[in-house]
Amino acid sequence: IILAWIIFNPLSVFKNNIDKGNYTYAVQEYNQQIKGNKEKEKAVYDYLSKRLNTIKDGYYAGTSEYDAAMKKIDVIKNTDLLSADEINMIVSDIDALNISRTSYKNAQINIADKQYASVLVQLRKVIKADENYDNAMQQIQDTTKLYKNEQIASAEENMKNEKYSDAISLLTDSLNLVPQDPDIQTELDKVLAAKKENDIKVGVQEASEFVSANKYKEAFDEINTVLAEYPDDAGLTTKLAEYQKQYQQYVIEQANELFDQKKYIEADQVLQDGTTDRKSTRLNSSH
Repeated sequence: IILAWIIFNPLSVFKNNIDKGNYTYAVQEYNQQIKGNKEKEKAVYDYLSKRLNTIKDGYYAGTSEYDAAMKKIDVIKNTDLLSADEINMIVSDIDALNISRTSYKNAQINIADKQYASVLVQLRKVIKADENYDNAMQQIQDTTKLYKNEQIASAEENMKNEKYSDAISLLTDSLNLVPQDPDIQTELDKVLAAKKENDIKVGVQEASEFVSANKYKEAFDEINTVLAEYPDDAGLTTKLAEYQKQYQQYVIEQANELFDQKKYIEADQVLQDGTTDRKSTRLNSSH
């Protein structure tokens, strides 16, 4: 008699169907035999709430796989007898741990492949609730050193080959991954200084070649292009002033030649053009 009572007790029938994943029959039993009885309704709520947390605990302990845990939660969710907030909170916790464990696993593969940037991205997703957390934190420290050394070495190689933009891009990305790292920042400052020195050297050299060919407009354009990037460089400003004086002398010489040939209109035009060009150059260099 007692066994029959247990078997056919509405609460037992409800629990049995939930355990088997038959939420439709469980809800049917609830509506027909339990609903309206406050004591039994509370017993159902307590059971579902406890089961929800047990599912979470099982997944955290590693005795249940993610898919199996979510399947059990879906059964509870489909009864509509627990609040969405209560269920979503448990689902959120399980999802977070699942992402953490998956990330840690992926990081181990990346470590073997020496994909240090990917390692750091994955390890930073590991949460404290993860049993791998302490190992992940240590691996972050170890991998950061390897990553920095690799990036700095690559930057040095790019700088050696005068690939300054590549080196700057690489180190900027590195700082995004390892923010405010002093070693990477020092290397970036070094590359920026080398790029500036090279840009100015090349710019002045090309401008000088234009001046030698009396192509002053091109020379001014070249110097102003470099000045636009390094407006505070005193050497460039001095070089521009030097070229302006040379250009002034060149214009006067050209005008004098035309004047000697009695080409007065052409001489006057050369002087006017020279004055206009000098004004334009001063305007450009002031930006």
